[in-house]
Amino acid sequence: MVAAMDTPALAAGFKRVSDPEVEKQGMIFYADGDWLELKADFHPQVNSEAVFAYLAHRHIVEGLDQGRIEALVDLARSGTPVSMETIARGRPPRFGKDGRLEFLIDRNPKKVEIKDAQGNVSYRDLNMIHEVRKEGKILRVIAPVPAENGVSVQGMSILASGGDRARLALGKNVIEQDGIVHATVDGHVEFVDPLISVSEVFVVSGDVDLSTGNLRFVGNITVEGNVMDGFTLEAGGSIEIKGVATACTLTAQGDIIVSQGVHGQGKSQIRCGGEFSAGFVNDADIQAHQGVALHKEIVRTSLRTMGKVVVKNGEIRGGEVDAFAGVEVKELGSPMGTPTTVIVGVNHDVGETIAREQQGLEKLQADLKKLADAIAPYLKNKLLLAKASEGQKRAVLQVTNKLKEGQERVKAIEAKFQELELQRYDKGKEIKVSGGILPNVSVQIGKKKRKFTDANPRPGVVCYDKASFDVVFAKI
Repeated sequence: MVAAMDTPALAAGFKRVSDPEVEKQGMIFYADGDWLELKADFHPQVNSEAVFAYLAHRHIVEGLDQGRIEALVDLARSGTPVSMETIARGRPPRFGKDGRLEFLIDRNPKKVEIKDAQGNVSYRDLNMIHEVRKEGKILRVIAPVPAENGVSVQGMSILASGGDRARLALGKNVIEQDGIVHATVDGHVEFVDPLISVSEVFVVSGDVDLSTGNLRFVGNITVEGNVMDGFTLEAGGSIEIKGVATACTLTAQGDIIVSQGVHGQGKSQIRCGGEFSAGFVNDADIQAHQGVALHKEIVRTSLRTMGKVVVKNGEIRGGEVDAFAGVEVKELGSPMGTPTTVIVGVNHDVGETIAREQQGLEKLQADLKKLADAIAPYLKNKLLLAKASEGQKRAVLQVTNKLKEGQERVKAIEAKFQELELQRYDKGKEIKVSGGILPNVSVQIGKKKRKFTDANPRPGVVCYDKASFDVVFAKI
């Protein structure tokens, strides 16, 4: 009898599901928890009709292998033990997977040591900004994997949970197209789950120091604190520093604003394509294309701009201020007589153009001289030219024509020089002083220069006087 035989050890997760009356017929059945798989033991007294009758009674319809069952029954009846053999297998459920975000930039910036060409490590370059260009790819939205319900061996559905879409909210300056999030502007990627956005301003909440490193950004940079000695800020837009800029380097395509001021220590270099403004400037090197506005003073500073320099409530003491459009200042010069130079009405952009054209002219003249030297023997000796071959004569003629063309180009360049020289100097620019001029101040308006050795403690305008053909100080 079956009851007298040993029962094999159950496979993990399976339980005995047949009743004793069935087992007396030489068959024992086991199922896992979800009835995804049905196993059987067959003993010699088993027969196929009884097996299929029981399976039909238990509604076993999915994944039933009738041929295998008959073969196993025959094997058991021949005396070979059949234990824990799979006779039916359902279809397991396939659970969905949540969607996810695949970042196409480094989402978590790390402070990285940067080596120069010589292999030296710079601890000031830390790669803190994740810059993205307009239309640049930021991340890919991976769609969720859908679920697929399973089926038990009894034909019952086994539910599978589906995957959810990745959490994502589009913020400013981003769009999603075909599962890719793009930037609509140049800027810095910001991700605060689930919000993704691109900011045109990179904000430093404190100081620019070893904790931030040097900053290079395609947009605008705002520093809530100070910029410490030796650090560099480069912006494709503008730079705003709400504290103090020390012996640092600032470069911007737009404006630069230093709310408190600049302590340059002779090492600060500032360059901007727009306007530079600050509370004060001390001992710095500044070039601002569109103008300079200071609230207090400029001290021992080299400053150049194509615009106007305005220090209405302060002084220019020491250094050199070069402003094509003019200067407005309260007091010009130093009580200690520190040499102070102010230049207006000199267009250095035109001067640089002239310098480049001059280099081109010198090269052209050198090339023409070589050509002239090459044919000089033929031009000086008519007999030599007469005896020359036809090929040599054609070559002399070609060189002669090139010389004529070159000489015309020289005349055109020299004429252009004359036009540029007229644009280079403007004697109509002025220096307005509301408080006076102190000794040892040198002034240049256009080409005209003058040095003030005595004080003029009253408001006035330094300008070019057409009557005297000189630089004068006119009272207001």
